[in-house]
Amino acid sequence: MNDNLPQDSSEGRPPDPHPAQQGQQYSASRPVYPGGPSAPPPYPGSYPPPGYPPPGQPYGQQMPPPPYPYQQLQPFSVKAIISMVCGGVSVLFWPLGPLTGIAGTILGFLGMKESKQPGGTHRGWGLALAGLITSLIMFVISLGVYAIMGFAFTMAMDEQERMKSERMESRTRQDMDLIKERLKLYYIENSSSLEPGGPVVKDGWDGGLFPDNHPKVTGKLKLTDLVRATDLQNSLSEYSLEISGRQSAAISHTNSGARLIIDSLDNDRWRYEEGSNP
Repeated sequence: MNDNLPQDSSEGRPPDPHPAQQGQQYSASRPVYPGGPSAPPPYPGSYPPPGYPPPGQPYGQQMPPPPYPYQQLQPFSVKAIISMVCGGVSVLFWPLGPLTGIAGTILGFLGMKESKQPGGTHRGWGLALAGLITSLIMFVISLGVYAIMGFAFTMAMDEQERMKSERMESRTRQDMDLIKERLKLYYIENSSSLEPGGPVVKDGWDGGLFPDNHPKVTGKLKLTDLVRATDLQNSLSEYSLEISGRQSAAISHTNSGARLIIDSLDNDRWRYEEGSNP
């Protein structure tokens, strides 16, 4: 036997199976899908895949794809928007701050309440918060500015009243001093007496004696016998004269209540009393 001849390659292996057995072995090696051996592999998550017809339905009559799921947005809170507008108006027009500030603060609080999550019925929590803070800050600032302005105005009015009172007091003192000097002149010219019969001294004293034909005081001594209206800084009607003795009298300023009380013209004893009237 020739050893160089090729040997049969089938030696040492099992014989090939019958063709029918080969089909059975092939079918056994294939994976089994849901719905039968010929069904397509399962789609992850669901079967059939979205957009494909269910088994047994022609492809041309496939069902429409399901709508894309989304969450409907809630409407913006009107209170939050108005609160932010009030805050902006308070910043631009601070004199309106007390009104727009309190309105924006209240609406901002209500807007935050209705847009608070979870469970809120509207959107705009941040907008409501910004409107509340802005309105509240401008409310406080505008009130502070008004308070400072009111304090400054009150101080200015008080200072004006004080200066007015000081001017009136100064004028009143000057007028009373003039009336007192005329009383003393009349007292001297009337033989040391404030009783009637002395000369009218409203023209003052020029250093000489009053002539005999000079007008005389008849009746009770009056202010018009002592001074002219143009001699006084205040109105002549604001003063009154009361003769209480031969050398004592009292001059009163009715508007301020100030009084100049003369106890003795001989000894030049007198005192000034501040007024109590406003």
